[in-house]
Amino acid sequence: MFTKSTNAGATWSAPIAVSDNPGTGVFNPAISASPDGQTLTVSFYDQRDSGDNTLLCNLYLAQSFSGGATWQPNIRLTSETTDASLAPLSGDYYHMLGDYLGIAPTTGPNIPAVPVWVDTRTGNSDPFITRVGIAPNVNFTSFQASRLSLAQINDPQLGGPTGDADADGEDNLSEFLSATEPNDPASVVHTSRQLNISTREMVGTGQDVLIGGLIVSGPTAKQVILRAIGPSLAAFGLTGVLEDPTLELHDSTGALIFSNDDWRKTQESAIEATGLQPSDDHEAAIVATLEPGAYTAILQGKNNTTGTALVEAYDLDATAEAQFANISTRGLVGTDDAALIGGLIISMEASAQANIVVRALGPSLGAAGVTGALQDPTLELHDSNGSLLALNDNWRDTQQGIIASTGLEPSDDREAAIFAALPAGAYTAVVHGKDETTGIGLVEAYNIP
Repeated sequence: MFTKSTNAGATWSAPIAVSDNPGTGVFNPAISASPDGQTLTVSFYDQRDSGDNTLLCNLYLAQSFSGGATWQPNIRLTSETTDASLAPLSGDYYHMLGDYLGIAPTTGPNIPAVPVWVDTRTGNSDPFITRVGIAPNVNFTSFQASRLSLAQINDPQLGGPTGDADADGEDNLSEFLSATEPNDPASVVHTSRQLNISTREMVGTGQDVLIGGLIVSGPTAKQVILRAIGPSLAAFGLTGVLEDPTLELHDSTGALIFSNDDWRKTQESAIEATGLQPSDDHEAAIVATLEPGAYTAILQGKNNTTGTALVEAYDLDATAEAQFANISTRGLVGTDDAALIGGLIISMEASAQANIVVRALGPSLGAAGVTGALQDPTLELHDSNGSLLALNDNWRDTQQGIIASTGLEPSDDREAAIFAALPAGAYTAVVHGKDETTGIGLVEAYNIP
C-alpha cells in the first residue's frame, strides 16, 4: 500500500494499493520519486508466480505518474525465480534478500528508473540491476530510453532518429516504427516505398479543382507518370464523372512545366510504353523525369466543366534511389460518394514494409488562406478488400506519441492522422467531414524511409 504526507508527517493520505497481487506474499518494498514528485517507482518481492512454495519469489515493479494517486499495472522484473533456500541461513532466517534493495529514481516520464535487488539465480545471493519503466506515451524518446545506452543516446550518429546503432541499414526511427531492436542487426524490417497514389473526388472550378502535390526525395531524378481520369470511371458504376479532364504539372516555384488535355495529343508513344495509358482518349497523362523537389499537379475540367475524377501518380522506376517522400491531394470533401478518396500502392519488395503516415487536413488550410476549409475531418484506412484497418477523428486521440515522433503531427488538433506499417499491397484512405460537414480538405501520405 502507498500513503504520503505533505505536512512533515502530521497527517497521512488514505492508503492506496500499489500491488495488484491477488493475495499471495508481497514483501521488502523500495520506493523512489522523480524530482517533481510525480513519477513514483516501487519495487518489491512477490510470490504470485510461486504456487504454494513460500520459498520462491520474483521482483516486481509498480509506477505512478500522478504522485501516487493512481498506479500502473505491475511489471515482473526478474527473468528467473529466486529460491530463498539458496540464500545463507542463520538460525531460522534466510539472509541477504532484504539487503541491497533500492531504486535510482527516474528523472522524467520517459527515463527509466534503475532498481537494485538481490536474488539467487546463480546459486547464492547476488545483487542485480536493470533499467525499467512504463512510458506514458509510446514515442521515440521512450524507445531510446528502453533500447539504447546513455552513451548511444548522447551520440546522434548512434542514438538519434537518423542514427543506426547496429549498422543494419535501417535508422533508429525506422527501427522504432517497425518495432525492431536497434542493437540487433538480425532484428530488422527493411522499409519499402510508395509506388502509386491516386485520389478521387468531385472536381469543381476555382478553388474546388483537384490539386495533387508530390515530393521526390533522394540523390537522383525519378521518372513518373501522372494521369487525370474521368470518363472511364463510369465503367465502375460512378455517375456524374468528369467527361474531359485536363492536367497540369508545376514545379515548386509554381512554374508550369508540363500540361496535357487528351493524352494521345502529346507523348503518346512514351505514355504507351509505360503500359499505363488511360483507356479513354479524353483523359490526360504526363510522363516526366523529375529532379528531387516538390511538384504540384492540377486536374480540372475542360471549359470549366465539373464532375468526379481521379488524379494519379505512378513511380516508373521502383529500384531507383529517389522515391516519393510525400504525395498529397487537395479538393472539395462532400458526403457519401463525394468524399475525398486516396489510394496508395506499396511496392512488392520481399520481407519489407512501408512506414506510412496518412493525414487528413482541414482547419489548417483555412489558416493558410484557403476559404471554405473542412473544419473537422475524419480519416479511414482500408486494405484492398475494403476492410477497415484504422480510423481517426482527432489525431491526438490515438497514436499521439508515434505520430509526433515522426515530426508529422497536424498543426490543428481537429485534424486526423494514422500511422501504419504496411506490407506490399493496395490501400485506400477516405476523408469525410465529421457529422457530414463539407469543405476543402487535404489527404496526404508520407513515406518514412
